[in-house]
Order: sequence, then structure tokens, then C-alpha cells
Amino acid sequence: MSHYDTKRWWPHESRFEIVVGAILVQRTRWENVEKVIEAMRSRGVLTPSAISTLDVLELERMVRPTGFFRQKSRRIQRLAHHIHLYHKGDVTCFLKRPYQELASDLERMDGIGPETRDAILLYAAGHPVMIADTYAIRLCDRLGLLDPVTPHAIKNHLMQHLPTTPQTCRRAHAAIVEHCKKRCCAVPRCSGCPLLDMCEHGATK
Repeated sequence: MSHYDTKRWWPHESRFEIVVGAILVQRTRWENVEKVIEAMRSRGVLTPSAISTLDVLELERMVRPTGFFRQKSRRIQRLAHHIHLYHKGDVTCFLKRPYQELASDLERMDGIGPETRDAILLYAAGHPVMIADTYAIRLCDRLGLLDPVTPHAIKNHLMQHLPTTPQTCRRAHAAIVEHCKKRCCAVPRCSGCPLLDMCEHGATK
């Protein structure tokens, strides 16, 4: 983890921004999400109450740069409406619940799969959980750590070998993503990789 700057890896001004960002980043680049978040912030609509009453066509126009804007707009608006209706628009009240209660609530919402759920649980709610995203799957597969490489196996492996604190889980997830973007890409750049000595894939190079 020391090879990458992970201290401010998911910058935000509110925890609701993290919740919205976790949905917007589905199947797109984070750079696109940052532009949309900034636009929504400047419009003053980054609250559950504002989004739940916003015209959906207007929301679609703002979300468009992240792709799949119709689906994402409706997912964000349904979640905002849920927080507004059941938690009086209080994001802290929505997030500060026991792990299983919040996880189950998120799982019932349209468009929130395991990866998005875990991102919200970790970064917004502060629960110590590892995110088994496509980067983690690629890295574990190439390192030869697990057989088979499944999201469930990855989460268990990482949670067993890392201190189970939100800070450690965030840093580990951020380091894995950064490593896979810079080194363990779709076409890996093995020369000089800090994990080369322990990498099953790199040993064949």
C-alpha cells in the first residue's frame, strides 16, 4: 500500500456524495463521475430531498456524462426518495445503522449490486468491508492467491490477512485499484512491479 497515495483517494464534501458517486461510477471512469458530482454540487442538488423532487429529465441531463444515464438517474432518485421518506432526508440516520440492517436495505434497492453496496458500506457508512471489484479479481487471479477466484473468496482472504478497520480496508481497496490501473492493467506492465516476486503471472515473463 505504501507505493500509492491512498489518503484522499475518494474526496468528498458529504457522505451523500459518496452514495451518489458509488452509483454513478458503475461502468464508467471516475473522471466522468467527478464532473457530474461537481455540476450537481454547484446546482445545490446533492441532498436526498433535492434529488427526490428534481425533475427526472433534468437529473438525466446532469448524469449523462457517466453513461447509462436513464438507469442511473432513476436509481439515484429512488434511493434519495427512500432516504427522504423513511429517514426524513437524514443521510446520517440512513447510514449509521448496524451492518446487516444497512446492507439488507441497500440490497433491496434497484441497481445496487454487491460492489456498489460494499462501496457505500465502506466509504459512506464506515463499515470495515473489502470490495471485491474487477480490479481485485484481476490482481488475485494473476498473483495466484486463490482457487477459484470469486468475490466471496477474495473478501474472505483479504479480511483474514488485513486489520479489519475501515481505514485499512479503504487504503487496501484504493491501493489495489491504483496498482491495477498503473501496473496490473488489462495488458500487465510487469517490469518494475513491486509485487513481481510474489506474482504467479509475472514469474512466467
